[in-house]
This record gives sequence, C-alpha cells and structure tokens, in this order.
Amino acid sequence: MKILVKTLLAISLVSGPCLAQVGQEELASISVPDSVETPIGTLRYEQGVPTQNTADKVYDYLDQMRGVQAYLDNQGAASMFAMRRGLASLGATKSNQVVIHERPMDANAHYLVANSQTVYIFSFLDLKTDGPTVVEIPPNTLGIWNDAWQLYLADFGYVGADQGKGGKYLILPPGFAGEVPDGYHVVQSSTYYVWQVGRGFLQDGDPAPAVANIKANLRIYPLYSAGKPPQMEFIDASGKSYNTISPGTFRFFEDINQVVQHEPIESLGPERRGVLRAIGIEKGKDFQPDQRMRRILGDAASIGNASYRSLWWRPRADTNALYKDSDSHWMNGYPDRNTTFIDAGAMLLDARTQMYIIGTGVTPAMATVEPGKGSDYTFVFLDGNGDRLDGAKSYRLRFPADIPVANFWSIIVYDAQTRSFLPTSQPGSMLSSVFDGMEQNPDGSTDIYFGPRAPAGKGANWLETVPGKSWFICLRMYGATQPWLDQSWRPGEIELQPQGQ
Repeated sequence: MKILVKTLLAISLVSGPCLAQVGQEELASISVPDSVETPIGTLRYEQGVPTQNTADKVYDYLDQMRGVQAYLDNQGAASMFAMRRGLASLGATKSNQVVIHERPMDANAHYLVANSQTVYIFSFLDLKTDGPTVVEIPPNTLGIWNDAWQLYLADFGYVGADQGKGGKYLILPPGFAGEVPDGYHVVQSSTYYVWQVGRGFLQDGDPAPAVANIKANLRIYPLYSAGKPPQMEFIDASGKSYNTISPGTFRFFEDINQVVQHEPIESLGPERRGVLRAIGIEKGKDFQPDQRMRRILGDAASIGNASYRSLWWRPRADTNALYKDSDSHWMNGYPDRNTTFIDAGAMLLDARTQMYIIGTGVTPAMATVEPGKGSDYTFVFLDGNGDRLDGAKSYRLRFPADIPVANFWSIIVYDAQTRSFLPTSQPGSMLSSVFDGMEQNPDGSTDIYFGPRAPAGKGANWLETVPGKSWFICLRMYGATQPWLDQSWRPGEIELQPQGQ
C-alpha cells in the first residue's frame, strides 16, 4: 500500500505542470489564420486546411523553387555536357579524337573566358565504353581532368605528377576493382565521362612548336589495346564557329537529365539527387514533364540566369571581392582562392555558381599562387562608378609602375552576353605585356584604353569594344610576385572618359 501511494504521488508531481494551459500567443504561433498575404498571393485555409487553390499555388512555388535550385546547383555538369556537345559538333566523339586550336582561340569559338595566348587541346574520355584508359601526356604542357559534374580529379603537366616532363597516366572508371598495372600515374574517376583540357605554350609568339609537341607525344587509348593503340585524330578548330556554353532555357534540364542517366548514381550526393528528383529528373526514368512543369522549369531557368548574372554584375556581398577593404570592383574567380567552395564545413553556394558560369575547369592550381610562380585571375564587370561597361563609351584603366609579375600579364575583353571573346577586329581581344609597342607614362605607370575607337596616338594600348555590347575583362597575372599577393600593389579602376577622349 505504501509503495502504491508513493507511486501515485510521484506521478502527480510529474504530471501536475502539464495541466497548465498553453497561452493564446503560443497557440497562434502553431496555427494558421484563415487568410495570409504572401509574395505568391493570398493563401486561404478552412480551419487550418489549405483550399485547393492554395495548394496549387504552393506546389507551383515549390516546383519553381526547386527548379531554380537545380539550375544553380548543376551549372558545372551542364557546362561539361555543353562542352561535349560542342566538341562532338566538330567530330570529336571518341577518346582518341582531340580538338586542338593550332592557332590561338578567337571569337568564333564560344568558350567561357578562354585564353587567346595558348594552344588548347580538348577531349572527353569515355570510361564506360573504353574501361581503364591510358593517357600519354607530352612534356611542357599544363592541364586537368574534371569529372562529368566538373569536379576536380587531377592535374597533368607542370603541376601534375609528371611535373612537366610528360608521362603515362591511367584513368580508372567508377567502381573499378581490377588489378592496376605498374608504371602509371593513377587517377580514379567518379564518373564515366572525363573532360581533359590541356595547354601548350607559345614560343616567342609562335604556336607551331607546341602543336608539334602535342601531336608527336599525346596518346589516348584503352588499357586493353596498349599493345596496338588506335591512331590519334587531331581536329583543328582554329577559326571554326562552335559553341560549348550551356543554355539558359528549359533545354538546360534536358541536358542535366542526360548526365544523370549516363553517370553512376553514386557520383552525386543524395541532397542534389533529391532536388533533381523533385522536378522529375531521376535515374532510370524518362524525363517527361507536362506542359505545366515545362513552363515552370522554363521560368526557373530564367530566374537562375538572372541570379548568376546578378552575382557578378550586382553583387550583394564581398565574397569574391579582391580587395575587401575598399570599394574596388576587382573580383576573384574563386572566393579567397578556394577551389572547393567549402568554408568551415559549409558549401558557398553563390561562389560555386559564380565560378561555373564564368569559367570552365576546376583545379587547385588555378588558385594556388606562390611568388613568381603560377598564375592568378581577376575580373572587372563594372566601372569605377559601379555602372556596367558600355561598348559605345570610352574608358581608361591605369596600372601603377612596376607591375608585379615575374613572367607577363594579359587583359582580355569578353562579351557580357556569352561570356566568351568579344568579337572585334583584334584577334583574341587581348593586350599583353609581351607585345611590343605598349607605351608607359613618364612615371612608369601604364594606361589601357577601351572603346570603339582608339584614342589618338594610343593604339598600342587600346582594346576595342563594340557599341550595343556590354563587356568585362579578365586580368591574368603570370608569375605574380609578392606585391600582388600582399596587395601592396593594386591596379586602378576602369574609369569612364569624357566623350571624344
């Protein structure tokens, strides 16, 4: 009897406070009124139950929201798919078929912020068809492998395992469990398609030695055919018109679906797979959106397109600012030279999107700079007043004296619409410190002029722009030295000039 009384007393002490009533304010916080005004319209409820009209609005919003997220999250994969489609349009559909620009690239080829001071090679390895694939890299080159989601796999050439001496690499397909032979630098891929981009370097402005070196030494073949590899096919794309840039329309989602269907499901994390599945893109299933969903995803692509352009042209944060202690408009391609886009365990979503829509190819080598070594890239999208750069107007950019590079610097002008070379009368839309004839001011500073016409007597320091086309620039610093890295030397802003100057 005593035990029973003690038990009942204990229960009453524990349960007593639970009899207190929940306050009206707290009840309101977990309830919903009959009508709520929101950016997607009036949401109506009947005793907490959404009306059918409200549910329809919510589902439209959810589908559009997830469509925008899918568009922004998967820019890297869409860019790789568009690259493969562009190379295939030139006839490069097999691993041993390599597109080469025997002459420096120009505005006929649509690439994201390509360089016009190099010999490019592009190809895709097809590990699903070929299995483990051997790539014999020529000496004196520089390049990378990225997977189908445009994630970094490995470098080759000067910053790769061969250290610029050339060597044999073996690229393994996803899930490979076979025996790996000796004698290779081994790279494990997470996807079946692997993008390979390499660069050869001009000698005294001449691309021919680099072209000859690549053609003589680059070999790509399945490991099983090492005894009798297929003959290489080099496709010269110089001067040819083709596109490697992903679309900003509903077609984007059709491209991503093809990537999802082709690649291992494990190559993409469950969260991103879940967003894609929510809009109808699921491995092993047809992507057949109805008219409603096609309209919503078309709108999502338009919003996504506006989002990534706003991130560059109208930034709301200094994440990518080169000089965070000033109002300068110079911006980094990678935030704080971070090529993983991860900081303190969190994905920098905007920074990842920014990089993938302005450039192609991810490697730590593009953001690891030692004094006098490597290269650094920075962009300007607005003039010193924060206004867009107008192709019909004239501007000046001043570099202080003693530009801090061990090798050279270059500036290339790009089209704001396509993010590829601005089509002008100047091959490559470029000025570089290796060009003869560039003039310095008496104090050692250098002025660069932009506009549809060269200022009188300044043609050697002038880059042409096109009325009706907005533009931006990329400054490449090759072998940047300490004053650039510690920011004790800084370039000026792009300043609008009075009409006629």
